[in-house]
Amino acid sequence: MGTAQVELDEQVPYQGDTLLINPNQARETADGDVLMDCDWPTMMSMIRDLEDRIAGETETDTVYGVYVSGAVVGTSLRMWHDCLVLRDSIEALQVIYDEALAPRVTVDAAVILSDISAALSASFSGSGISASGFKWSSDADMSSSNDGNATGGTSPIVDTLTTLDPGKTYYFTAFATKDNEDLYGDTLSLLTRPGITTDAADELAADAATLNGTFSADSITAQGFVWGEQLDLSDGASVSADTTGGSTAIEYVLTGLTGGTAGYFSAFATNASGTTHGDTLALLTSPGITTDAADAATDTSVTLNATFSADSITAQGFVWGEQLDLSNGASVSADTTGGSTAIEYVLTGLTGGTAGYFSAYATNASGTSYGDTLALLTSPGITTDAADAATDTSVTLNATFSADSITAQGFVWGEQLDLSDGASVSADTTGGSTAIEYVLTGLTGGTAGYFSAYATNSSGTTYGDTLALLTSPGITTDAADAATDTSVTLNATFSADSITAQGFVWGEQADLSDGAKRFCGHDGRQHSD
Repeated sequence: MGTAQVELDEQVPYQGDTLLINPNQARETADGDVLMDCDWPTMMSMIRDLEDRIAGETETDTVYGVYVSGAVVGTSLRMWHDCLVLRDSIEALQVIYDEALAPRVTVDAAVILSDISAALSASFSGSGISASGFKWSSDADMSSSNDGNATGGTSPIVDTLTTLDPGKTYYFTAFATKDNEDLYGDTLSLLTRPGITTDAADELAADAATLNGTFSADSITAQGFVWGEQLDLSDGASVSADTTGGSTAIEYVLTGLTGGTAGYFSAFATNASGTTHGDTLALLTSPGITTDAADAATDTSVTLNATFSADSITAQGFVWGEQLDLSNGASVSADTTGGSTAIEYVLTGLTGGTAGYFSAYATNASGTSYGDTLALLTSPGITTDAADAATDTSVTLNATFSADSITAQGFVWGEQLDLSDGASVSADTTGGSTAIEYVLTGLTGGTAGYFSAYATNSSGTTYGDTLALLTSPGITTDAADAATDTSVTLNATFSADSITAQGFVWGEQADLSDGAKRFCGHDGRQHSD
């Protein structure tokens, strides 16, 4: 028996069989003759069995050989089995079968589990396997490899790699150990899914937000975000995003949002191995705020108005000032009106006819939004001044206004203190100043009345205080009578309820430049001045 036979695997049959040791067997005939014969049917059975085993182990079709010897004797062809040839054929097939029984390792394609993990599997055939496992590396030639976990001597074998880098190509193989010799399968490659991190949203406005993410991979084929109003993104919409300047950062400006709206988003990246989603983060747009027109203007105050759209504002109010850009603006906080989305603030201490500007603001966790800047204008300031230049038929009404943009001014006057019987008259300014006057004529001497000045601009009309007016008394000089040589009676008639003195001036000059006054008291007696 040769060396190869000594080292045969224990699964190889017919080792040490008598027919292989001594193929020629002694056989005694019926006549008592002893012959050296060959049990060729048994040996051919051994051959066919080994051929079938080899085909089964190598997963090929069975190839049956021809194992007969022959020679031409005269004109005849004689065929026979040569025992030594059959023995040698059996031993050759045993060696082939032994080689077929040597461990063969089959490596399966990796199953990619995530951006940092993959599941490996393999199988091996053959007996006497004492150990098995996987080796993996980032180098295709496996020059610097890492050992996986020991997987024992039973096929199939599995292992999970959990410390890989995202979006990176690795190489791996499996081995089986027999008689202290490692036998390896093919070397395959795997690609982890891309790594992706969802970063906080920024540049939050009332109607827009910028979504951000960072990926780690060299071979991604798509990237973007999924966003929606539900935390589980069951209502999510997917949007693609480009990298920023060729870096590993991606961003997407989400527009058409509503102020103060909460939502959720997650970044994703895809490569040949699949898609990875980052954490789901919340986003909140800054509040929506609309600056509404000011109203309820007086000469010293005005009400600022606005409407916001948000459920989570932490502050709201107005900025106002005299400059259109509000560079000199002052900020005031404002409460909502009755818990609604409207806010208002009564700005006091202003000057009549003052023009200014204001903008509403609202703040939430994402920042502060400002509405449009609108103009405000108080109603004109107006002061009713005392009437003067009174005669018995007229009086001059006076007033002073403070405004640059009045569209009408004048007086209301009448005989009732509340001016319920009042008549309105327009008045011009005097010489372009802020003073106005009006000469009220056609009155009766000693007439008492009341008047109030007014001024109008685009914000409304302001009325000054109501003051009293009084014409000078009406007096008629009647003809003298009851003349004697030493006296004459002077006569007159007045129309007034509130005169404080009355009498006559007389003299010898027509212009009465030499005149002397004589006062008549209510008792009718005359008194000289």
